[in-house]
Amino acid sequence: MNAHTKRRAGRRWAALSAAAVILAPVLGFGGATTALALAPAAGEGLTAMTTASTPSSGTLEWGVRTSIRNYLEQNGHTEGSVAAYDGATYAKGDPAASFPVTGGTVDPAAGTASLSFGGTFEMLGFGESWLHFTDLRLEVAGSTASLTVDLIESYNIKTRTDDLVISTFAVPSGGLAIADGQLNLTTERGKFSKSVAEEHLPSYGGPTYAAPNDYTDPITLALKFGETTPATGPYGTSTGTAYADTTAKITVTPGYAVNAEDTTTLTVTGTGFDPGTAQAPSNIYVGLGTMTDQSKPEKWRRSAGGSSGPLGLADFTYGSTRLVMSHYAEDAAVADGVIDANGTWTLQLEVPGKNVPSFFGGEIDCVVNNCGMFSFGAHGAIKAVNEAYAPVFFDGQDSSTWPDRDGDGGTPPVVKPPVVKPPVVTPPVVVPPTGEKDCTPNGSSSTKNAAGAVLEVSPAKCLGDTKQTVTVTGTGYPTSRDGATFGGVYVLFGWVDQSNAKWAPSAGGSSGATYTYANDGIPAGTFQKMINFPGNTTGEGMPTMDSKGNWTLEMPIEASRFVSAQGKQIDCYEMTCGIITIGAHGNALAGGEAFTPVYFTGDAKDTGTKTPPTGGTTGPVANPNLQPTGGATPLATGAGAPTAGATGPLAKTGEEAMRGLVLWGVLLLSASVFTFATIRARRSHSVAPGA
Repeated sequence: MNAHTKRRAGRRWAALSAAAVILAPVLGFGGATTALALAPAAGEGLTAMTTASTPSSGTLEWGVRTSIRNYLEQNGHTEGSVAAYDGATYAKGDPAASFPVTGGTVDPAAGTASLSFGGTFEMLGFGESWLHFTDLRLEVAGSTASLTVDLIESYNIKTRTDDLVISTFAVPSGGLAIADGQLNLTTERGKFSKSVAEEHLPSYGGPTYAAPNDYTDPITLALKFGETTPATGPYGTSTGTAYADTTAKITVTPGYAVNAEDTTTLTVTGTGFDPGTAQAPSNIYVGLGTMTDQSKPEKWRRSAGGSSGPLGLADFTYGSTRLVMSHYAEDAAVADGVIDANGTWTLQLEVPGKNVPSFFGGEIDCVVNNCGMFSFGAHGAIKAVNEAYAPVFFDGQDSSTWPDRDGDGGTPPVVKPPVVKPPVVTPPVVVPPTGEKDCTPNGSSSTKNAAGAVLEVSPAKCLGDTKQTVTVTGTGYPTSRDGATFGGVYVLFGWVDQSNAKWAPSAGGSSGATYTYANDGIPAGTFQKMINFPGNTTGEGMPTMDSKGNWTLEMPIEASRFVSAQGKQIDCYEMTCGIITIGAHGNALAGGEAFTPVYFTGDAKDTGTKTPPTGGTTGPVANPNLQPTGGATPLATGAGAPTAGATGPLAKTGEEAMRGLVLWGVLLLSASVFTFATIRARRSHSVAPGA
């Protein structure tokens, strides 16, 4: 069983008991049936096809059963979710999942069809996979269609069952008619097979989903035949080449002549990726952007010391970022894509034209710059085996090396990365000052930002050089971001360029440049904290501010001298350090940005005002999301240390912004670097019903 479907036997038993009570009212089977939608028959002004034909594109749409999906998705106690990936698509509230056709034939004259479809589908409830299947095949013979799958696991059977008939459907006469190169068919409701109903699905006091409660949603088949590559517009697939130390590879379709002035939807697929383990899932970000030095296609890699930042100021920059999570992650179903057990993932990305909004501000002109899809570790994690790149070519660029549209010549350009071994860096040993101080921790320090929020720290003077804990109190902080309660504020210890009025993220500041902060420790949340907005759940285990924006917490400070998350040498005797608050999950929050100085000397006058030395291998980075990577406490610090942090790129609002967030279990301070997304459904405890 996958890690994210781990059993909770106690809840299952509770569910079975509760279900017996809830089931009775839902066993009525009235209601209208789904109307048939057939392709126009021959003779109605369209050209009919009567010979066996192979579809050039198309989809099968099926959601198993609406009542089950609604039950799992809309009732918190089910801890439920529904997801489709590996080429299939589904979003909460969709009427069905969509599975792309991958092969087969349709013979209208014989009334037969044998079709295969890509994608994987999973329905989760109470920590269990109710149905988790892949490799769909539709067989039609006369008036009957059967849908066969490879069942990865079910509620009752946790071992794989290949070639399982999951449902059957009645096909009306003429249902396979192909007219004008298209076949469109919607059946009536189907029926679960006896095996699925009685052996695989939950049973509450008997086979809950056996006849007469064995109905399934109808299927909708939409196929096209005889399509050719368009004479103009986006076309083809661009495939990147795996780097020498990884098997990870990205393909993008369409990858050529992407519309420079209008929206193009790209299908982005990854293969050969490492999903990690149940104890340490490996999640990635995927973004469209450009390298600063195109002649060195491996220089951007974070594992080789590359940095991200504004265009021209770092090794690479990107936007349109999406979160792809490991199938081991508990909340993988809410990500934009899922890395399955085979290391494969897919997602769709809308590109607005040649000008791609950069996460770091401004736009990336993908006609002037050579753009492509990047993948790299999410939340600040650095994992070389999941770094990949595939070029994407826009209309208006030199097309002389693009493949011919008719497929009779031309070869796509191939990115051949050189073999580059990551640098071996020994982190410097940071030795705190020695000798006894002539004072003990005392006093307090506070500041008020322009929005009226007050950040107070106590004690704030003569702090201990190691393992000092201070009490941090916030008063009058924003309780939402433009009305959205997703997120909150991060609480960090570090240095701020107080001479720069625009040091904060909302004013264009970036970590490593206008402010920098200490790495977190292990466990996550040791030296970096989060305060939740009222109603937010992404900072599980962290304090929540009250309705007036007031909060307090105990904040450990590891040392007075340290190497920051952005590789900066910080000495809090020579420069002014303090407590920093900024918006959580990459969401700029002007009203929640503050810096309150603290001192390891007796007073401010005894502390220097130097700035951190220039350098640090990561450069200015606005999205240094935190992910502990193991090892001693605290996390590795130094010139080659992973860029960790709390300000990931959840820089979107509304529904799209809520799509890619990672729960606290994956990481503490950045539930999504860009992702820009969030957990839409928090799964809870208990069980019930005959949906």
